[in-house]
Amino acid sequence: MDSTQIASNIVSASRLQLLVEGLQRVERILSEVDKVRLAETFAPYTQDRAGHYTYRVKGKEAVQAHLQQIGQTIYALLLELKTAYASENAYRVMERLFAENFHLCESGLHPKGNAELTSSCLQSVDDLEATYRSKGTGHYKGYVANLTETCDPTTELQLITKVQVAPNNVDDIQLLAAAL
Repeated sequence: MDSTQIASNIVSASRLQLLVEGLQRVERILSEVDKVRLAETFAPYTQDRAGHYTYRVKGKEAVQAHLQQIGQTIYALLLELKTAYASENAYRVMERLFAENFHLCESGLHPKGNAELTSSCLQSVDDLEATYRSKGTGHYKGYVANLTETCDPTTELQLITKVQVAPNNVDDIQLLAAAL
């Protein structure tokens, strides 16, 4: 039995870039009336691609300030758009991004620290199941494939008996237990 990482065909994006992309996708699903009504809210995030937005943000303090601002924007939009758009995939992705990246408490809204983010946090708005994993010296976004094969030294022919694919933050021991 052995496992290997399978990379997802996704763009490597920062947290800020994922949040901006999530907002842009919600803006695209809005009715024309809602687009006009919320144009000012979306304007800072829809003038250019998400990658260009984040390229202009320099330094940790600037990133934190932008995370704070985009968190407040997302929170307000989640409340305002829930009734009309809660069943839309783009809205649900924005909900997930908010839950994974922000704390909402009595003192207000705060971005989570990098250490608080789990390996199952959204890695791409296009691949909702891809996860993050550090294994050895490598860092991977995507999936793990685990193959089980026969290993009888008296037989020349060895056969693959099981193929498993899972998010790459699933440990090999869990795959072994499932295979057994």
